[in-house]
Amino acid sequence: MNIKVAISNEEIEDAISLFESYYQSVGFDPDRAVTALFKDIERTGGKVLIAKSGLISTGAVSYVKLERNIAEIRALFVKKDERRNGIGSALVKYTLDLLKNEAVTTVKLYTLPVLREAIRLYDKHGFKITEPYKSGMLKDTIFMKMNL
Repeated sequence: MNIKVAISNEEIEDAISLFESYYQSVGFDPDRAVTALFKDIERTGGKVLIAKSGLISTGAVSYVKLERNIAEIRALFVKKDERRNGIGSALVKYTLDLLKNEAVTTVKLYTLPVLREAIRLYDKHGFKITEPYKSGMLKDTIFMKMNL
């Protein structure tokens, strides 16, 4: 498995496809959600990371910058048949390492209670449940954060 920042058109298209699958799986309009995500990434200097096994894209994650030293992980997704292979964990670790190199000191995220595997993954990497830091979210949204 190889993880890298998505730069080429092909890598970006693969990430878009993975993120569309993610948003569809949680009941959001995938086109609107992906468009909003990429606008936020561009506006804040965030990045998209992609995991590949050979030529096949198996997972992706993105982050946005909320402030100079605060980032937010967004839209982590691993293909269903590739889960439990350590891809999600590798994506989180790579993202955290990249953010440390960018002088980020706090990483936040939000997720939904139905995404139990994701919550366990984030917990394993040191994220703790915290008070909401955004308004206008779904009622049961879980907010998490960690200090690097």
